[in-house]
Amino acid sequence: MIMRRVIKVALMCAAVVGSTLATSCEDPKEEKKFAINFEATPTGGTVEVIVGGAAIASGDKFKAGTEVTIRATPGEGYSSVVWGGVDAENEAALETTFEMPNEDVTLTATFGETPTATLNFTANPRGGTVTVEVAGEAIESGDNVEVGAEVTIKVELAAGYDGVTWGGVALDNPTELETTFNMPDEAVTLTTAFTTIPYTITFATIMNGSIEVRINGGEPIESGAQFPVDVEVYVKATADTDAGYIFGAWDIEGVTITDETSEITFDMPASDITIGASFKIDESNDWVRIGGTRWAKYNVGAPGMFVENPEDFGMLYQHRQVVGWDGITPNPSTTQLQRRRNTMLL
Repeated sequence: MIMRRVIKVALMCAAVVGSTLATSCEDPKEEKKFAINFEATPTGGTVEVIVGGAAIASGDKFKAGTEVTIRATPGEGYSSVVWGGVDAENEAALETTFEMPNEDVTLTATFGETPTATLNFTANPRGGTVTVEVAGEAIESGDNVEVGAEVTIKVELAAGYDGVTWGGVALDNPTELETTFNMPDEAVTLTTAFTTIPYTITFATIMNGSIEVRINGGEPIESGAQFPVDVEVYVKATADTDAGYIFGAWDIEGVTITDETSEITFDMPASDITIGASFKIDESNDWVRIGGTRWAKYNVGAPGMFVENPEDFGMLYQHRQVVGWDGITPNPSTTQLQRRRNTMLL
């Protein structure tokens, strides 16, 4: 009796395939499971498959209807994914789910490269120093920036400038020294327009000559005019040659001058300036004009003896002939006679 029951069970589980007798038999009470196959590190990122809150390995099996979470982490230069091989709830989401079907599945993840655009800017324009940062890191002009990335732009103003207006990209606050924007899906050329502080040019009192001042090659200006930093200042000194003077030196408060010629140029500094010039006696002449009268500068009887202050002697000569002797008696002293000889007018 026992033997018949054993044979009956064996016949129920046996299957004949050709001439081969298969004796394996599944328990009809155990539900069938199916495999999930996937590559954990495809090109562009990594893939994680989670069931019941725990990560699984490729090839693990699960019952039909099991909820499976799939998660993609893009690598550098990648930002998107497209899932394949399963019926995902959102095939383009970095994290989504699918329900295990009644069959084995092979999950695929295709990562997409991050779109970028070029960002151009001038790092050292006249007016300040520009810094551009992405994710806290400074970049250089011409670098590619991920579309949608937050870009921080800031400027350190140079002396003589008090503001900036950004251009080349849409900004909520284009006049802030530091602001941000999200990189658009097209190239950006960032621009800066600086506002300047006006500074005053004053002329000092000039004796024995005159000065002329022009800005950027324009017309002569008047004392007290105001101009921004960095404009080109042209200054020309003209001596009173009729009085025997030539250019001596520049005296320009707020500017260091190394060129001691009578015509110079320099950039307007970030400060008010006073322009002055001095003139000196032309020692190459043998005379000096004082009070409209030409006075000799050397001893006529002994050429080469220089008289520094002939006007102190109070004598007037014309054409080597005495025409006056102010305040002197008809019989001058020896000292007065010596002075007379040393101050003849040519």
